[in-house]
Amino acid sequence: MSTPYRCVVIGTGRGGENRGGAHSIGYAHGNNYTMSPRTELVAAADLVPEHVQRFTDNYELPADAAYVDYRKMLDELKPDIVSIATYVGTHAEMLDASIDAGAKGIFCEKPFCQSMDEGRQMVAACDAAGVKLVVNHYRRTLDAFIQARDLVQGGAIGQSVLFLSGIDGWDLMEWGTHWLDMYRFLAGDQPVDWVMGQGEITGKKTGYGHVMEEHALAYFKFADGTRGVLEGGEAPHGEAAIRLIGTEGILEIMNSGTLVLTNAKGRQEIKTSSTIHGPLAESNDPKLKGNQTETLLDSFLNWMEGGPESGCSGRNALASSELYLAAYESALSSGKIQIPMEAQADFPPNRRAA
Repeated sequence: MSTPYRCVVIGTGRGGENRGGAHSIGYAHGNNYTMSPRTELVAAADLVPEHVQRFTDNYELPADAAYVDYRKMLDELKPDIVSIATYVGTHAEMLDASIDAGAKGIFCEKPFCQSMDEGRQMVAACDAAGVKLVVNHYRRTLDAFIQARDLVQGGAIGQSVLFLSGIDGWDLMEWGTHWLDMYRFLAGDQPVDWVMGQGEITGKKTGYGHVMEEHALAYFKFADGTRGVLEGGEAPHGEAAIRLIGTEGILEIMNSGTLVLTNAKGRQEIKTSSTIHGPLAESNDPKLKGNQTETLLDSFLNWMEGGPESGCSGRNALASSELYLAAYESALSSGKIQIPMEAQADFPPNRRAA
């Protein structure tokens, strides 16, 4: 076997409870790098010394593997792969520093970018340097969504008409980016023609380094005419995470990962090997066991080694990010935003709140 890729994590999070998600997302990256025989976790950086020390202790790394200055870590270690697990507003500068340090691959957390100019510049910088970039839209690897996509694309609900969902207490960007990416995935990653949006953005609600809306709505049209509706701040009634409505049926993706298909053949419940958040612990499919981003890592490494572009590539993530950025832009302009968007230099909610 070839020498494992040397990997580092920027932004460990606080650790403790819920390691591997929420405010400790760096552990999801650390778990994968230590579980995979193709990678080796060698160091981490975090602004809070206690956080990074807890992280390196957890993975039994040497004392000098804990950094508070990520630039120093990159300069000294010259890693093969860099995970950027920090707030969205820091992604661009960390990506540039990783490229300068000679990284071959960059694994960035979502949401990817705060403006289309920023996102386009990051993708272009990686392309110019030959660096493979993926973004953690890992739900593309989960069985519940893969089976749902196959049913929709196979005509189980006829022609798709409407994809519908909402997110209690969250915005269109931090959490909404997952559902917008899933809408695109379920629609076969076809182009979007236009986006309209509305939002209540007072500037009083902030988090993750940016202004967050109190309530927002994204409404958009795919090339085949299918509409997507995502409500940030409140979810519709029922147990379904996403409802897919077609001319000949309805497919509901339940929080448990079970799919409920209702069409001319009746009502059918379809079990899958995952929930909407990760693989089921009792799954017998080795590809779906372990950490939630394990399969994404494999697709990333295969791409680095000459395989097909990962479905979670930076280019694909930018197309999903464009939907929340266009919705915010529409809320400001009170008009329809054509896709692809024109230049966008800053984060629209910051303008609304100013």
